[in-house]
Amino acid sequence: MPDKWKQKIEEDAKRKVRLYNLIMLIFSLFGTAICIILLETNDQCDSIPSYICKSIVSVTTFCAIIFNYLEARHHRILKDAENNFVRGSDYYNKSRKRNFSLVFTSFILLIHPFPGVCMEIEIEEDVAKIQYRLDQLLMLLTLLRLGYIFRTVILYSKWDKAKGKQELEEKNITKSYYFIYKEMIEKNPFKAQMVILLISSAVCMIFLRFAEKPYEEHSGFDWSLWNTFYCVIITMTTVGYGDFYPSTFWGRVIGSIICVSGPLILTLFATTFLDLMKMTPQQEKAYNQTKRELILRNSKKSAKWKGTYEHESAEVIKSYLEESKRESHQLSSLRAQICANINISREPSEKEEDYFKIRREELRDLAQPKVDEILKHLALIESFKLSE
Repeated sequence: MPDKWKQKIEEDAKRKVRLYNLIMLIFSLFGTAICIILLETNDQCDSIPSYICKSIVSVTTFCAIIFNYLEARHHRILKDAENNFVRGSDYYNKSRKRNFSLVFTSFILLIHPFPGVCMEIEIEEDVAKIQYRLDQLLMLLTLLRLGYIFRTVILYSKWDKAKGKQELEEKNITKSYYFIYKEMIEKNPFKAQMVILLISSAVCMIFLRFAEKPYEEHSGFDWSLWNTFYCVIITMTTVGYGDFYPSTFWGRVIGSIICVSGPLILTLFATTFLDLMKMTPQQEKAYNQTKRELILRNSKKSAKWKGTYEHESAEVIKSYLEESKRESHQLSSLRAQICANINISREPSEKEEDYFKIRREELRDLAQPKVDEILKHLALIESFKLSE
């Protein structure tokens, strides 16, 4: 087959696969939304509005199954075109997997409340028997269709395009849902985890409310949407104040599942917040450059202060030495003057020596403040050197 025809078949099949998948998702989620509204209104099973809504859900379900079949058919054409319409040894194994996926998806879509189904399931609890309606249980199970959102996101991701597939082949990486989920969480961790948290909280809230609502007259708790959401949050965070808790068997089972899965979901946010608080390489480079400039500026100021301080200390020491010399000279002159006035050529007597000693002490007392000031300057200089 010419490459031009092959490329045209691939592009047409890929476009139809995405289109049919999107239409199937719209029909299935529309039916789920109607079921959740019916579940909250709690209408009678055999009422006319309930019958009409269930009929609409059935119609949307069968439309979704048809488009799911068309998607699988064109997906097979796409794979055959990629393999040049050559059926290898593993063709039937892959075909069997695709058929199983088609049957499983159709089975999930078929779980919905059929019109006219009004059975009740009676379960005995500690105080009284509670009755669950089968149609409401089927409405609840339509939430399983939310998983198709992730499949649609994968079909519209870059790894499903030709360039993305080529990159995976070059790096010997097999394209799988698990790999694409990891890539999505790595690329937008906060958004992806917020979506996971909101969807899981909403699903747990609806399941827990369904299990506890028929028993609220006996338990004494008002299982409104807000109270149920509050119970889910304190169970997820494992706080458990004890003021609001499930009382039925199935409510406790759901609460246990929430208690186990909640911390696993919330711990993802700890690593995400740490990653969000980290600087980008560009920000880290700018921060390091600013830090170096600040250290350099402070070191220049410190060097300037150190030089000025040492200069002042040297001037003080110099002036002290000069004054000490002057006072010593004055002391010698005074001694010579006293000896001349006494007019003796002998050594001073003991009385005269006492006078000279007193005079020297007076001069030392006058110079002591200056000595203390010099020692203070020297101590500051040494402390500055140690701090560096």
